[in-house]
Amino acid sequence: MPTVLGLEGSANKVGAGLVRDGRVLSNRRATYVTPPGHGFAPGPTGRHHRGAVLGLVAEALQEAGLRPRDVDAVAFTRGPGMGAPLAVVAVVARTLAQLWGRPLLGVNHCVGHIEMGRLLARARDPLVLYVSGGNTQVIAFSRRRYRIFGETLDIAVGNCLDRFARALKISNDPSPGYNIEQLAKRGTKLVELPYVVKGMDVSFSGLLSHVEVRSPMSPRGPQIPQKVPKDPKRPPKTPKGPQRPQKGGDVIKTPKPPRCPQRPHKDLDDPKGSPMSPRCPQRPQKVPKDPKRPPKSPKG
Repeated sequence: MPTVLGLEGSANKVGAGLVRDGRVLSNRRATYVTPPGHGFAPGPTGRHHRGAVLGLVAEALQEAGLRPRDVDAVAFTRGPGMGAPLAVVAVVARTLAQLWGRPLLGVNHCVGHIEMGRLLARARDPLVLYVSGGNTQVIAFSRRRYRIFGETLDIAVGNCLDRFARALKISNDPSPGYNIEQLAKRGTKLVELPYVVKGMDVSFSGLLSHVEVRSPMSPRGPQIPQKVPKDPKRPPKTPKGPQRPQKGGDVIKTPKPPRCPQRPHKDLDDPKGSPMSPRCPQRPQKVPKDPKRPPKSPKG
């Protein structure tokens, strides 16, 4: 019976396994885990897979009790998935196939999930609900190929769970979906969440937005004001405005200029509110000339 080495690395998990005649001989995996509240980007995920995949191949061979000469073919995930992780797995699979002189088989990610389910459940012609990080589809085999009868209209349920955990700062180790399920088992209050079903299609973006808006830990949620503790070393604030020194070395604030009583909204430094303005009734009046007063003598 043929023995196949399979490599998978379409997202944040990378794995190596050996299968012979439908029986799983070994299955070794490693997960790229990010801090709570963060997702995984293609670049760092690809570098993680590059450092882990060869060790996983060696562990899988050791667990199955096989050597490279016992492998009849090498299979790998061809896509869909994240570009950088897929490229790492493809390069390793192609290199091993050339070194060992074995055929190389590229497998569709979605079909691989379905066939794995068929193998483990021993289902001949199943109607499949395919749920993963990037896919949510209702699939069945018809006319010699798998066909999609319904799917998500926006985001996949796996991506929805990832972002749900990110909004609530739930740990990504071992996976966000698993941690959400364990927390839900301890819950005592049922919270209704919106979702949309249109025929055979579904939508999850409204559910995610509902959670993000109501979570205080989400950037889109209600913000809880935090009191900033006073720094004991910080000097006291200085008063604003012009200041003048006082006896004893203290500094006091210069009082504001008086306001015109007829125009209380104007300060004296305002041209229209100043007593020197013709519009102000307190403007100083000219003193009439005394006819008996001798005229001023000219200067010079």
